[in-house]
Amino acid sequence: MIRVLAFVLGFCVGLSSSVFAAGPTQPGSTFNEVCTNFATASGLGAADTQLVALVTGQRVYVCDIEVSTGAAAQTAQLEWAIAGGCGTPTLFGTLWNMGINTIKPAYGLFFRGQVSPISNALCVHTVGTGPSSVTVFYDQY
Repeated sequence: MIRVLAFVLGFCVGLSSSVFAAGPTQPGSTFNEVCTNFATASGLGAADTQLVALVTGQRVYVCDIEVSTGAAAQTAQLEWAIAGGCGTPTLFGTLWNMGINTIKPAYGLFFRGQVSPISNALCVHTVGTGPSSVTVFYDQY
């Protein structure tokens, strides 16, 4: 519930900020874009897990990621994949090394430059015994 409330608050602040931003606000042109979608995967162990399905001709623009762990340490990193189900993945972004029972909260819902290539799915690569959960805030154009 707190994540949803933070998402709505960030979205509202982003809308008011975008009104005063100079220039276009489409992803890839400036960093004024506010992400309006999120996807969550939970109960993750060591796996590649699809968060956002690929759409032909579109990219996934990532604003932020939230990672939390349970009774075991775990790492998490985003990846894009040229096939559904995370086939042929390529890692990108920050590698998050998480201790036992820790959380890396999402800090902002503004697009800051992490984007997948055209026609790729967005996945998360986790290593550890889990369980953990990952939420990614994104848009897809």
